[in-house]
Amino acid sequence: MAPHDLFEREVEQLINQGCNLEQAIQIAMQNYAHLAIQADELFKIKQRIARKMRQ
Repeated sequence: MAPHDLFEREVEQLINQGCNLEQAIQIAMQNYAHLAIQADELFKIKQRIARKMRQ
């Protein structure tokens, strides 16, 4: 699994544990600091997760 996919999965798990999207992103960014996720990729991940949350 690609590192960005692992990051996205962790964000989703944190949301399921009670974090809001912003909190989950911040925690996951700390855990995956070595990825150096670019802003556009982070935005895409946030959008995908937000869409899943609305469903």
